[in-house]
Amino acid sequence: MVIKKLRLPKFLDRKLWEASGHWDKYRENMFITEIDEEHANEKRVNALKPMNCPCHVQIYNQGLKSYRDLPLRLAEFGSCHRYEASGTMHGLMRVRGFTQDDGHIFCTEEQIESETGLFIELLSRIYKDLGFEKFDIKLSTRPEIRVGSDEVWDKAEDALESAIKNLGLPYKLEEGGGAFYGPKLDFVLTDAIGREWQCGTFQADFNLPERLDAEYVGEDGSKHRPVMIHRAILGSFERFIGVLNRKLFG
Repeated sequence: MVIKKLRLPKFLDRKLWEASGHWDKYRENMFITEIDEEHANEKRVNALKPMNCPCHVQIYNQGLKSYRDLPLRLAEFGSCHRYEASGTMHGLMRVRGFTQDDGHIFCTEEQIESETGLFIELLSRIYKDLGFEKFDIKLSTRPEIRVGSDEVWDKAEDALESAIKNLGLPYKLEEGGGAFYGPKLDFVLTDAIGREWQCGTFQADFNLPERLDAEYVGEDGSKHRPVMIHRAILGSFERFIGVLNRKLFG
């Protein structure tokens, strides 16, 4: 099942970011606003969304889901805003406002490997059409600052590593380079002057469905947590255009 043309709100209440874990782990990189509501005793604190994933979980949570509905795929060209340090800003390559070809797949643990294969096949085809014949893959594992138990992280890292090994693809291990909620596969392109840029990404998340209470009814009639896969092919449109420009014009 594929749902297209989502358009999320740009401002969201801090309560959602607290529930997802972003407020504690990512607060310094978020743009915060305070809104005086009429007749309210307190100001309402909102944040410009730095990523789309908690909102996609909210959409998934509308209505009861069955194992027959999985994998369920949500996608949008989503705009995000991140308060990057001024010293890290670099043309199109790192900006504070950007657009992603952002997608999230809700699936079972058993479906992770097949979804990994389908994603890499699609990514390879698109990169080839745009003139990139090869790319490097990095498997990034748990960082020091993270949410979730070691047991959950073991499960997520093993699932991704098993999937990439079974596909017979070479990869490099990037210890500590994962997102705070889960490990990831990064797809790295090299520009005309030899610099590496992470563009595509595929992240296995066992934590956010737990934190935001995402469920599905399994074949056994009981409720289970889905795995949430974060995936982007181009990643930041701005960065990808910058890499493509370097490739075409040096």
